[in-house]
Amino acid sequence: MRVPLLSRLLLLSLALSLGGAPAVGVRPSALALRTAQATASFSLTKEGLLRLRARVDGTLAAPPPTRLDLAAGEPLLAVPGSSDLEGGGYRIHPTGPTAVTVTPPQGKPFQLSLEQSGDVLALRITSPATAFHGFGQVLKTLDAREESLELYHEPRYGDQTYLHLPFFFSDQGLAVAFNAAGRDQVDISKGREARLSTTTGLLDLYLWCEPDPAALVARWYRLSGAQSLLPRWAYGFLQSRYGYRNDAEVRATVGRFRREGLPLSGLVLDLYWFKRMGDLAWDREAFPDPAGLAAWLRGQDVHLVTISEPFFTRDSQTFGPLKEAKGLARNDQGEPVLWLDWWDFNKGLGGGVVDPLAPGAARVIQDRYAKLAAEGVEGFWIDLGEPERVPAEARFGPYSERAFHNSFNLEWARLVRKGFEAGRPGQRPFLLSRSGTVGITGLGVSTWSGDVPSSWKGLQEQLPLGLSASLSGLPFWGSDVGGFITRGGALPDPELFLRWHQFGAFTPVYRAHGAGAREPWIHGDAVQAQVKAVLERRQLLLPYIYSSAFQVWSEGRPMMRPLFFLDPADPSLRGYASAFLFGDSILVAPVTHPLSQGAIQTLRLPKGGWYDAFTLERLEGGRELHVPLSLDRFPLFYREGAILPVDLGAGQEGLILLPGPSPTTFTVFSDDGETEAYRQGAGERLLVSLDARGLSFSGASRTRDLVLLLPKALRVDSKVLTPAGADPLLQRFRLNLRPGAQRVDFRP
Repeated sequence: MRVPLLSRLLLLSLALSLGGAPAVGVRPSALALRTAQATASFSLTKEGLLRLRARVDGTLAAPPPTRLDLAAGEPLLAVPGSSDLEGGGYRIHPTGPTAVTVTPPQGKPFQLSLEQSGDVLALRITSPATAFHGFGQVLKTLDAREESLELYHEPRYGDQTYLHLPFFFSDQGLAVAFNAAGRDQVDISKGREARLSTTTGLLDLYLWCEPDPAALVARWYRLSGAQSLLPRWAYGFLQSRYGYRNDAEVRATVGRFRREGLPLSGLVLDLYWFKRMGDLAWDREAFPDPAGLAAWLRGQDVHLVTISEPFFTRDSQTFGPLKEAKGLARNDQGEPVLWLDWWDFNKGLGGGVVDPLAPGAARVIQDRYAKLAAEGVEGFWIDLGEPERVPAEARFGPYSERAFHNSFNLEWARLVRKGFEAGRPGQRPFLLSRSGTVGITGLGVSTWSGDVPSSWKGLQEQLPLGLSASLSGLPFWGSDVGGFITRGGALPDPELFLRWHQFGAFTPVYRAHGAGAREPWIHGDAVQAQVKAVLERRQLLLPYIYSSAFQVWSEGRPMMRPLFFLDPADPSLRGYASAFLFGDSILVAPVTHPLSQGAIQTLRLPKGGWYDAFTLERLEGGRELHVPLSLDRFPLFYREGAILPVDLGAGQEGLILLPGPSPTTFTVFSDDGETEAYRQGAGERLLVSLDARGLSFSGASRTRDLVLLLPKALRVDSKVLTPAGADPLLQRFRLNLRPGAQRVDFRP
C-alpha cells in the first residue's frame, strides 16, 4: 500500500512525539501537528468533545491548578485511502504540518493552526463566525469582534472586576473551553478568528459545535460544574452598604424596613463587624451579642451575611495561628510573604494572604467560619479573592502566584464552604464573590460585578456584563444596585437609583450596595414609594425566580438569557444587550438614561406574542417597539404562554397564566429552601401545562388551594373555576390542587 507523503510525515511526527518508531498501516489514535519545537495531538472525550493538547518539546510545564480533565472516549482513526482522521462524527483533514480543517458532527467546518514564536505557543482557530460570546465577566459588549484579553483577574476600582473565564462560543455554534493558566491570552479578530496563546509551554483545550446556543450553554454548565442552588432567601432583596457599624444601626435599619412595609430578605455587613483585617471574629464593643443579633434578625425573617477577606494583618487574632500552621502564602525559602496594603488601614504592620491549599490553613480558617456560622451567620461575602495585589514571589502550595491567581477564589470558597458546613450541617451557604473560575458556582457561589461607578454609563455596562457572565457559567450574578462609587461620596442620583433598582430586581441576585447609604428611603418618600413597588414585584415573583434558579441545577439554563436564545437565526439579536430574558417568560429592557434625554425607549421585541406587564396589553413581536417611559414604568413584558408562579402574601400561592396558541409547560419547584436535600431529589416539582383551552397539573405533593390569575379577555366558566376576588388587570379564580394528574378546562 502506498501511503501519501503527508500521511507519512504525520505518522512519523506522531510516533516521534510518543517516543516510538512509525509503523506503516497503523491506524493512529491521534493526529499530531508540529512546529519546530512543539507537538499537538487530538483525542475525543466520552462527552463527544474534541480535545487538543500541545506541548513545547522538553517542557516540564504543569497543567493549571483549575482545569477540565474529561475522560477519553473512542479513538480517532485514520480514514483508509486518505490522510484524514475521523471519530465521534468529527473529520480532521490536514492542510499542512501545522494546520487542519475540522468538520464537526453538526455545524460548519473550522480551521486550527499551531503556531510558535519565541516562548509563545499558540493555536489559531478560524471559523465562519462573525462574533464570539462568553469570556466571563469582562466585556462591555455582548459580541466580541476585536478583543485582546489577558486571562488574569483584575479589580479596577470605579470600573468593574475583570473576571476571566476561558470559555467562549461563536455565533455559528463553535464552543471553546481553554484550560488556561494565569496571564494566558485570547485574541479575537475580525469576529471569526480566535488565537489562544501561552508562555507556559502547554496548551490544552476542548472544542465542539452546537447550533442551538441554549443547548450549548446548558452543556457547558454540566461539563464545568456550574450547577447548584442558593438558599431561597438569597433570591430576595439584600440590603448592604459600606457599612453598618454596630448592633444599633443594624436593628434600626431592619426595623425601618419592617415599619415601612419594605420587603427585605438579607442584611450584609461590610468591614466594620470586626476590628482588624483577618480577625474572623466579632468586634464585641460594636456587636456585643452576635448570636442574639442573628436570632433577632431571623425573628424578623432577615438573614445575616458578613464580609471577610483572605488577608491577615500581623495584629489580627488569626495571623499567629495561621503563621504557626504554615497557612500563609510563602516564598521559595518557605517564609511567609508579608507586605503593606490598604487593608492594613495605615497601621504600618502589614500582613499576608492565606494559602487555601495549605492543610494548616484549612484547620485554622474552617474552625473560625464554623464558629461564625454556628452563631447565626448564614452567608459569607468573600471579597478581594482575585487575590488583589499579591507579590509575585508568593507561592500557594506548589503553584506560583501567576499560575494560581485565577484559581485562588475557587479554593478559598471551598475552604469557607467547608467551615460553614461544619457550623451549620446540611445547610446551603450563600457565598458572594467578585472573582472565581470554572466550576465555582457548583459550590453555591454568586458573583457581582465589583466596585462599579454610580453613573448612567455604569448602569448600562451591567447588562452585557451580566449576560456574558451567565453565558460563561456564572448564573447567580448581580451588581451593586445604585452603583458603588459616587463623586465625593454623595448619594447616587435619585432617578439613577430608581432605574438601577428596576434593573436589579430582574437579576439573579438583587443587592443594593455602595460607598455610603443605599437604603430605599435615602431620597425621600416619593422615591421610596417607587422603590417599594419594585421590591414588591420581586417578592411577588419570588416563586418564579426560585423555580428559574432551579433550572440552573436541573437543566443548566442560566437565569439571565440573551434574546438570541429565542431566535438564534436573527442576526439583529446577536449583539443586542439592551434587553434580556429573565427565566423562560419575562423580558426586561432596563432604562439606562434619564427621562430628560428621552421619554421613549425603542427595543427589539422578538417574534411571538408578548404582554405588557403593567397593562397586560398584548403585543405582537418580531419588530421594533417604542415604549413610553415614566419613572414608574419601564419596558417589562411577559411572554405569551407564560406560567408564572407568584407569592400573593399570607402563604397564598398563585399562578399568572397567559395562554397562547401553542402549549407551554413550566416546572414550579419548591422545597425547604435551606438544605442540600434538593441534590438528592427532594422538593416538589409541580409540572404545569397550559394551552388555549385549559391547564394540567402533575407532581403535586399535597392538597392545597391555588389562585389562578388569567387575562380578562379570556372567557372562563365560573362553574368550572370559582371566582376569588377582584384584580385590576386579571381575573382571579380559586382551584383546589390535588396530588396526581389533574386537568382543568377554562370552559366545559
